[in-house]
Amino acid sequence: MLLPVPGAWVRLKDQNQFGRVKRLLPNIPESSLVVEWFPELREEHVSLTSVRCGLQLGMEVQDVPRSRVRRSLGEGEVVEIREIGGREQALVDFPATGTRAWIPYENLKPIRGVRHSFLRPQVSRKGEAERLRLRCLAYALELWNENTGSLSHLDIDPLPHQIHLVHRILASGNLNWLIADDVGLGKTIEVGMLLAALKQRGGYRRILIVTPAGLTRQWQDELHYKFAMSDFQIYGVDFQVNEARQWGLYNHVIGSIDLFKADKHKELLLSSDPWDIIIFDEAHRLSRRQWGLKFDASDRFRLAAELRQNTDSMLLLSATPHQGMQDKFQAILELLRPELQEEIQTLSLNPEILREMVIRNRKADVTDAQGKFIFQGKTTRTIQVIMDDRIRDFDKNLRRYLLRGYSASRSLGRPGIAVGFVMTTYRKLAASSIAAIHRALERRLALLLDEVEQHDYLASAPDERFEGEWEEQYSGRSKEFFDGEILMIRNLIDEAGALLKSDQKITSFINRLVNAVLNTNPEEKILIFTEY
Repeated sequence: MLLPVPGAWVRLKDQNQFGRVKRLLPNIPESSLVVEWFPELREEHVSLTSVRCGLQLGMEVQDVPRSRVRRSLGEGEVVEIREIGGREQALVDFPATGTRAWIPYENLKPIRGVRHSFLRPQVSRKGEAERLRLRCLAYALELWNENTGSLSHLDIDPLPHQIHLVHRILASGNLNWLIADDVGLGKTIEVGMLLAALKQRGGYRRILIVTPAGLTRQWQDELHYKFAMSDFQIYGVDFQVNEARQWGLYNHVIGSIDLFKADKHKELLLSSDPWDIIIFDEAHRLSRRQWGLKFDASDRFRLAAELRQNTDSMLLLSATPHQGMQDKFQAILELLRPELQEEIQTLSLNPEILREMVIRNRKADVTDAQGKFIFQGKTTRTIQVIMDDRIRDFDKNLRRYLLRGYSASRSLGRPGIAVGFVMTTYRKLAASSIAAIHRALERRLALLLDEVEQHDYLASAPDERFEGEWEEQYSGRSKEFFDGEILMIRNLIDEAGALLKSDQKITSFINRLVNAVLNTNPEEKILIFTEY
């Protein structure tokens, strides 16, 4: 068995008696340690088999190698403890080198580190405590500027969870992470802070940010206004590349995933020089499903997999990376850490590896700088909408149209998948509002009558999420899904048009919810989330 180093922290098995190893007695079989127990400072000879790891999370420790061959990793903080094969190990964060390592607890000696000295100074002479605090403060400011950049010059007020996330990624020594924070916790801000920190270090030259079409401008604005990174250009909007060598002119690029996945653009993109960092927003759209021993990857996933060959560092952002599909989740993790493919394929047996590649902050745990919880829970209220006969008739006729479409998709086999997707999208549009389904049906009719080209059809989408989904699945089919589709669509358009002036869902929402909120507080801010 491995003997703990003098100073190692132990505790009696199945007891809360903690102590420090004073010295070793390797020649005495049953009493191989002398332990000083706290708080009574009593020394006792104990057997090695009667003690276990006494380290606690947050303890500051020093790595003490037992061999002259291995160099000490220095001083760090215990961030996790595990037991493997009957041996206990501690995951130690070494901030001086920006590394983390699993080390047997027997090799770790608790120390009175900077933080401990700062909080509980030992005053040996007048003014010592104050001088120590000033030195610690200067050191903290220097370390913050080195690791995260000078955020005081940026137009943001970072929250504790955002600062911690940036520090954790920088301290990990690699940039291959899935940031899976809940919606609304500022993943874009976190990436901006990370890029600002790396910029301060001179840690990158070429960055590629790949997002859904509707978020490209938002990313550009956030980086410009909040982080003074004004050199990011949107591919296909601010510039276009016709030859691979032209990529050398553009080192900070934002692009639509659905534009990049097209063969022409993808070929040019893959021929560019390597990227220092590639960032994929809404990474749950990178879909690869497994059916037995076969994989079915979307065009988006194939784009990401091919780009992975062109960078050492990839960041993936998604509030919903799992979505209840383990194979899809594992595929995303393999993009991040292909060298851990075998471990990821057996994720249920070793879930601890997620800590090495996934960071997730939840709304329930997020606080402001004063430690107060930001999100105070939620109140759910359902508003019942009364449907009159006209709405019921429209819904009945729309469902009849959708059923005809689903039947057509099944009869077409694999090519019919796109048809089925269109029908599902129409159902979601109708659930959102009469206006949404009315516009979609008008565009569908225009396409069938050859009044618009497919490109113009996509560009006229009511919002960019719809455009992106459509591009992913739409087959470019400008003929009827089934006989009589044009006639059915004409009738549905007429019915929906007549209902636009009296949409009961919107009326109920405004009168019974929005007005109720504003009557209580006219200055209240309201954020509305809707499918379409």
